[in-house]
Amino acid sequence: ETLECFQFSSYLDFYMGRNQTKRTKPHPDPYQEALRRLNAHYTQAIIFEDSPTGIKAATQTHATVIRVSEFTKDQTELKFEGNFFDIENFNFF
Repeated sequence: ETLECFQFSSYLDFYMGRNQTKRTKPHPDPYQEALRRLNAHYTQAIIFEDSPTGIKAATQTHATVIRVSEFTKDQTELKFEGNFFDIENFNFF
């Protein structure tokens, strides 16, 4: 529903649900599986995330990770681990 709402579906080759790997976030398994399915190297990936567990999982892949802070404005007390970039929203696209 979210993908359709933001009209992102047409830009995606596929998408994965949260239970398609044995281990879920904060483990990197979902992202590693997505890279495997795309036959892509982490240097070819950009991962957008908004949650602490998602950012921790994404940064463990060594891909470029961007935190969309618009979705986490009221969560300043949460610790976001890893090396990532911050954007407030998608308006610059």
